[in-house]
Amino acid sequence: MADRPLRKLGDLLAASVNAFAGSPAILAPNRGPLTYADLGQQLNAAARALAEAGYGGRSRIGVAMPPGAECAVAVLAVCANAVCAPLNPELGEATLRRLLVAMRIDALIVPEGEDSPVVRAARSAGVALIGVRFDAKSLAGTLALFPEERRLPAALAAPQVDDVALLTHTSGTTSAPKIVPLTHRVMADSALAHIEIRGLTPQDRGMLAAPLHSVAGIRRNLLPTLLLGGSVVCPAGLDPALLVASLQSDSPTHYWASAGTHMGILQELECHDPPIRHALRFVLSGASSLPSSAAERLERTLGVPVLEGYGITETGSIAQAPIPPARAPRGSVGRPANAIVAIMDGDGRTLGAGETGEIVVQGAELFDGYEDNAAADSAAFRDGWFRTGDLGHLDLDGFLFISGRIKDIINRGGAKVAPSEVEDALAHHPSIVEAAAFAMPHPTLGEDVAAAVVLRGDRAATENELRDFVRTRLAAFKVPTRIFAVAELPKGPLGKVQRGELAGIARRCDRTKFVPPSDAEEAQVVSIFAEVLGLDRIGVEDNFFQLGGDSLSGARVIARLEACFGVTVPLTTLLSRPTAGAMVSEIRAARVDGRTRVPESIVPIARHA
Repeated sequence: MADRPLRKLGDLLAASVNAFAGSPAILAPNRGPLTYADLGQQLNAAARALAEAGYGGRSRIGVAMPPGAECAVAVLAVCANAVCAPLNPELGEATLRRLLVAMRIDALIVPEGEDSPVVRAARSAGVALIGVRFDAKSLAGTLALFPEERRLPAALAAPQVDDVALLTHTSGTTSAPKIVPLTHRVMADSALAHIEIRGLTPQDRGMLAAPLHSVAGIRRNLLPTLLLGGSVVCPAGLDPALLVASLQSDSPTHYWASAGTHMGILQELECHDPPIRHALRFVLSGASSLPSSAAERLERTLGVPVLEGYGITETGSIAQAPIPPARAPRGSVGRPANAIVAIMDGDGRTLGAGETGEIVVQGAELFDGYEDNAAADSAAFRDGWFRTGDLGHLDLDGFLFISGRIKDIINRGGAKVAPSEVEDALAHHPSIVEAAAFAMPHPTLGEDVAAAVVLRGDRAATENELRDFVRTRLAAFKVPTRIFAVAELPKGPLGKVQRGELAGIARRCDRTKFVPPSDAEEAQVVSIFAEVLGLDRIGVEDNFFQLGGDSLSGARVIARLEACFGVTVPLTTLLSRPTAGAMVSEIRAARVDGRTRVPESIVPIARHA
């Protein structure tokens, strides 16, 4: 990759405009295509409007627009002529204001005439507005910029290769954001590497299935296709129904999306009978892990390979699964792509094949460091390697496997549980649409394993059934003590599950109404639970393990139950049926059977919005 010419994004886009002038560049449903010649005119007009208003190569221009062709052209125009800072217009006013200040935004491009949280945030932060005007009946991506004010042209020098092209951020919704500057050199290398890795050609059409306020949406979807003379399909929004409609009407040959978007597309596709007709030759998945069961269903439904990849904002693409006939092993995100990858332990020692540690990265797509944040740089870099914060290992063939985020690993009394293992096991159950495992506080273990699941509307499931299902696939200590049914999982803009919110949701879900014993046997079991745990008041539906129980105290409960009721009940039954009411049902069934039995699902899982 080192022999690539170092080019600015504006130069690369101009080369495409000259080479493919009459070819379609930007497509949108029910609108005429914007050719490369038209795109060149749009970029030149935007450059003039910005320059006349006093904005140049190092001016920081935010773009906060709804998804679509106009947003794509605005992002391209700013990247080519200034520093582009795409922002999610759906964020709250306070968060947007904080980001505008932290990123030192000079002006913000918004739809002309709107009064929205992003506009109010800009005004309160003293950020100038640039209105964008467009007509839904015009060619896709046609727009005009109207700056509200003019400023002295103090920064009109054209951007250089090592100047910042894209300014983005990580976190920052509840704490101080880390600002990530990406240069023209890094962005160009990233886009060109993606072209090579995927074997893209001018005949390819990429569909924008990720928001352009994400770096991945620009790096993986927008730039690569345009830098080689292909077409970019811009649906009017990112709703799965719109994306599936675009697959049929606009014939994209590939798209990149997060796991959450793929799940929505899959559900939409499975409602179509007969199957839709499309021109896809592969689809790419990233940002978060797509459960293997979902990937297999999506491959069957579309009839094309679903290729997992791995990368983060600071590093660009780290690994990519190969295009068939080559295949990555199940669970792998592929081999390193345009990056050097190593696995290190906590002391910075490089680990061998099969050994799990932190994934560290070097390479052409790696950023130079956070803006004005020496503490973050010191924590993120070690001897020239960028620390991703992800756990994983490389196999003997160089394929990368990710175990999860270091901070997300559940420490259950010293036993480490990766959420991805639990989620993958749950995802294979036919009643589950999505699952997320997380740590819940535990009085004696420190943390315990819990999970939140989204259930299919047409399939009943019980908490006990799901727990028993996971028990057939994982070691006992990895089986969730609690499984909560929720209407949806909390997610960020790219579909990543916000695990920090799950424990709070679980606490709200777990406010079980106190149910007193209804007969002598329930009263006896409740009394045994309370005695072993040292508690005064326990209800029939209270969870033994969430009250502080563990395997040792559970063994004492089992011994006392057997002494009291004269039946044999294995400890695994308590693990599966951790309430007094469920244990009474098991005791009665064991008494009838005269033997230890495999319990059936008893307690229906509580549904919570």
